[in-house]
Amino acid sequence: MEQTALKLEGEDGLLIFADPNYRAALVVTTDLDRPRNARVAIRSLVTGDPIAFHAIPSSAPSPASWSGTRIENLQDLPLSEGVEFSLQYKTLDGWVDSRRPSSPLVKPGILIETITPAEWGIANDCWVTIQDSKSRKFALSRKVSGGATATWARDPAALTRYTLKFHDVSLSEGSPGPAIGSAHRWVPRELRGEVPAPYLSNSNDLQHSVRHRVVLAPGVRGRHGKGLHVTTGYIGAWVDKRPIPEALLSVLGRQYSDFLPYTSPTATVSEPVIYLGAPQSGWGHFLTQGLARVWYALDNPEIPVVWDAGSLSDFQREVLNLLGYRNREYFLKTATRFTEVIFPQPGICIGDYVHPDFTEHVGLQVGAPVVSGKKILLSRSKLGAGATPGSPAEDPLDGLARDFGFEIVHPEAYSVREQLDILSSSAIVLGIEGSAMHTPLLLAGGLQTRFFALTRHRAGSGVFEHLRQAKGLHYATLNFKKETGLSGFRGELNLDFEAMRRVFDATGGLEANYAELEPYLENPSSHETPYSLLVQNFQTVMPPHEEALRKLHLSLLNSSNKSILADVAAML
Repeated sequence: MEQTALKLEGEDGLLIFADPNYRAALVVTTDLDRPRNARVAIRSLVTGDPIAFHAIPSSAPSPASWSGTRIENLQDLPLSEGVEFSLQYKTLDGWVDSRRPSSPLVKPGILIETITPAEWGIANDCWVTIQDSKSRKFALSRKVSGGATATWARDPAALTRYTLKFHDVSLSEGSPGPAIGSAHRWVPRELRGEVPAPYLSNSNDLQHSVRHRVVLAPGVRGRHGKGLHVTTGYIGAWVDKRPIPEALLSVLGRQYSDFLPYTSPTATVSEPVIYLGAPQSGWGHFLTQGLARVWYALDNPEIPVVWDAGSLSDFQREVLNLLGYRNREYFLKTATRFTEVIFPQPGICIGDYVHPDFTEHVGLQVGAPVVSGKKILLSRSKLGAGATPGSPAEDPLDGLARDFGFEIVHPEAYSVREQLDILSSSAIVLGIEGSAMHTPLLLAGGLQTRFFALTRHRAGSGVFEHLRQAKGLHYATLNFKKETGLSGFRGELNLDFEAMRRVFDATGGLEANYAELEPYLENPSSHETPYSLLVQNFQTVMPPHEEALRKLHLSLLNSSNKSILADVAAML
């Protein structure tokens, strides 16, 4: 067999040489002292499961020399997915792997990637899956020991995206257990952007980057994509015509926006500015996304800020005033070149992390003293369909809560300051998962209020659990849904009011006997993924087929005729 430059090495003296056409391989073992009790195992790189075994000839020479095993029909192995070789010894307990398999063997042109769960904040044993988002085939699906690295293979010519998930290891079978944190959109390296040095460190402090001669352009709203790869629009932020990764936010393991095609500037600003991004129009999204970078502006009131918006709303102004914000402002209305732009690290990314330093920057409002026995329900009954005037029937959740001594509060009817006083002065706050449960972010630490949320779409995970941790809140999520699974954030909340009434009876309206809540308590994942890793995984480059769809989608969004074609393009 002709020897090629391809030589794969493993521990225990395992070497693999493949011929130029990948027809056969020579597996060489060195210093093997038990040739009659050893064999070569070939395993799938995807699962680690054995595909084939090859005996080592019993006529192997002395321990100090080499012993080789020839493997024919190499092309019959799944080399597109990758294989690995390991040396096995026969013991009284059966065949046992050597310490570490060889490097992977793959077809020419296939790239080898690695995933280290510890870099994603997972120190213990876990199950890792990486799935091709188009074909739905798994590129990796195996258990990874704490601190170890998993290797997998991908075809760069496919120009596909991947879904990365982490799970606890099931104690019973060693199979995937409950999910750890959010699923992630894993982006091929050739589609990623250049990340500045500050974001590559693992410092516990909030960080920022400084870019020069930056062009910023107004964003375009327009939801597009499917599943984990859906984004809500496009932003414009470039240096030397290249997108700036740290201008992006992450939401639930995926980037929130894609980039616009480069736009030439029509205006210039010659002073340093702080990039704050889009303020977001909704209450909860303003608190958790619009304010994500404001910490740097609060620390540096003399530096003007840039909002990716035409203006701010009254409630946004009220919140900013409460925070002591007084920076001069630029509003992006046309593509503009800025001499210097500071990009603060987001202090919060929904479903990924909440930074304690960020909560200290925005959690400034000292609440009102707790009123003993005061209980409130943050009601949604006047939002959406419930806001229809003249509705004769009381909302059933409002009615049940009232029966157990809760005051019914509609947050949208109060000023921000009034909402904060109502929350902090209550001994117990009951609400449905949603924006109203983000409001404690603005209150100072040491809150004595006990919060109970009803499962709707997150089961207590994501930003809710991260806020609980970062602020030390007394916060629990209860599941009284009739059906299993989670509804979407716009889905109907079908509550089991009979079960709720029994539990409220047993707990005196959530005031005591909390052991009665155990069967209904959610146990959300507290895992956090650092921004230093998220920002490295953002997609900034569009492959040709995505570029064509982006142009189509943007042209339809910008058209005066909003046809159904815009919705079709968004889903492709």
